[in-house]
Amino acid sequence: MLWLAAALLVPALAPQLPAQKAQLGADWFTDKHNGYRLRYPDEWMAVPVQPREAGAGVVAQMDGPSLATRVANQSYDFRAGLTIMKFEASQAVTETDAEADGGLRGRVDTASGTRDSVESHLKQMAEWWQLRDFKPAEVEELSFKDFQTKHQEFSAFTGDVYVLFDTFTFRLDDFDVALVYLVPLEHAPKWQKVFGASARSFERIVRTAAVTVTDEKDYGQLLAAAADEAARTAGWRVLEVPSQRYILKTSSKDEKFLKAIVERLEASRNLFERDFPPSKPIDHVSVVRVCSNLEEFHKYGKTGGGVAGWFNPGTTELVIVDFKDYDRNLTYGVMTHEAFHQYCHFLFDESEAHRWFDEGHGDYYGAFEFKGNKAICHANMKGESRLVGIRDQIRNDSFTPIGRIIRQNHGEWQSKGVASYEQSWSMIYMLRRGMEGEVPKRLWRTEYADIIPEYMRVLHEGFVKAYEEAREEQKKNAAAEGRESNGSEELWISERKKEEIWDKAIAASWGQVDLEEFEKHWKEYVLKELKD
Repeated sequence: MLWLAAALLVPALAPQLPAQKAQLGADWFTDKHNGYRLRYPDEWMAVPVQPREAGAGVVAQMDGPSLATRVANQSYDFRAGLTIMKFEASQAVTETDAEADGGLRGRVDTASGTRDSVESHLKQMAEWWQLRDFKPAEVEELSFKDFQTKHQEFSAFTGDVYVLFDTFTFRLDDFDVALVYLVPLEHAPKWQKVFGASARSFERIVRTAAVTVTDEKDYGQLLAAAADEAARTAGWRVLEVPSQRYILKTSSKDEKFLKAIVERLEASRNLFERDFPPSKPIDHVSVVRVCSNLEEFHKYGKTGGGVAGWFNPGTTELVIVDFKDYDRNLTYGVMTHEAFHQYCHFLFDESEAHRWFDEGHGDYYGAFEFKGNKAICHANMKGESRLVGIRDQIRNDSFTPIGRIIRQNHGEWQSKGVASYEQSWSMIYMLRRGMEGEVPKRLWRTEYADIIPEYMRVLHEGFVKAYEEAREEQKKNAAAEGRESNGSEELWISERKKEEIWDKAIAASWGQVDLEEFEKHWKEYVLKELKD
């Protein structure tokens, strides 16, 4: 994840939705796979659902206006919203005393199982968000068209403002659909009529099957499935990438900008493959999501000011935003930064490196300029400079000693925020340029050239072995439970094991150089030799 310097955290980069009237809109949200549609409040913005949210039952979400709420002498802004949930029946298991079936008679049909409820979901969410005074009201049974609908309100205190969850649950044949409207309690009287009108618009439509992928290496299938998913959110679409190494999902309509995105994405990948040649073909197709504005970007990622882009290893999705109101060069740099994380995730078999390596390389590649087939290295990523900051750190003696920063875990490294990015970038820049013969001989030692290769070699070997051991442990556990492991379960490596791997990688790389001498060389290089 790339963080911006504080200088960029200005209101101009976080536009608010215009003032909106509390009225029902003319647009429909259509869920063709589940067979219903409804109208939602006027000018509310549909925001894509993250895969992990979809796995938790979220079907869609709409972002409403930011509403000012007065509490004592303080004023707070809280954004209204709508989340559409799907609650399927859980598969109940009936126990028996029979030994032949291991004591389990079987699973009941999902239609007759117990379905989760919006109340249990909100209770769990209240715990996650640490909401206080969570109170449910009595359930009201309503009749909307051919539906028996449950209406229930929930109130809670966020720590700043009191909010209302106004919910409507529709019972369908094999699942429930819950509409969860959220608004500050102070504004509820104005908006609840609109929420009720939105719920009353709920109606059935003909269901169509979702696009399925039977071959994860078939680009056509992956593209069709991505297009099917993108179509669930108004304004979103999918673009094909010529090399078929990526799929773009975007809400942008600027074709020239999107063409530049694709060209830089391809050029960045070519550069990574030049510097880190893969030992075997990488056939995974990754999604790059391009949000058209910051509000959409932060709403989708549940992020706040300072975050400029991120890569999710769990879904392999890369998410960026069009900084058209600031400097699009920042968008291009951030994309290359995050694309490096995405590439390394597969290149090194999901090895988890120290942050100085990951983020330092991300910023290093983010500053590259591409002209035709040429990749030109620059010291500053356009729109976000790291050089000024690291020079100030060195002059003020506020940098983290080299021997410490290379061993920091993720939390320790992140605790210094942008300063850690600045220092890690400068270290990688010196090592990379030195490997290209561009660092003065007085500041370079031959063993410096082995730091990056040796670090990655030992790190990769360590994680490959650890994953093999974790896979064998899975098989043993499955056999002990009388089943076969299909290899699809998530592999888990303990923090202690990661620390062991990291220690060995550091010993094989940085452990072979004089750290005090390197730090002295690095400081002189940054202050006197590194050019803007």
